[in-house]
Amino acid sequence: MRKVDDIEKWNFLKEILIEKGYIPWQYQYGTDCPEGFHVWFWKTNRPIYEVVTHNKLIEKDIINTSWKKNSEGDESN
Repeated sequence: MRKVDDIEKWNFLKEILIEKGYIPWQYQYGTDCPEGFHVWFWKTNRPIYEVVTHNKLIEKDIINTSWKKNSEGDESN
């Protein structure tokens, strides 16, 4: 599990997740809960990656991002 509350760190992590082909699989709780907003990212044949944040801007960005790789190329990373 990775805790991310800094928007710059989130933007860096988001680019890696997109480049590797991960997509959000499940959400739980929210930034207004003590547990924070949990999201699990999934990719076929890869471990599930969990991110937790208490930052509302990051929560909105996760929900509103188009989780598709922006460029053509090998997505088997």
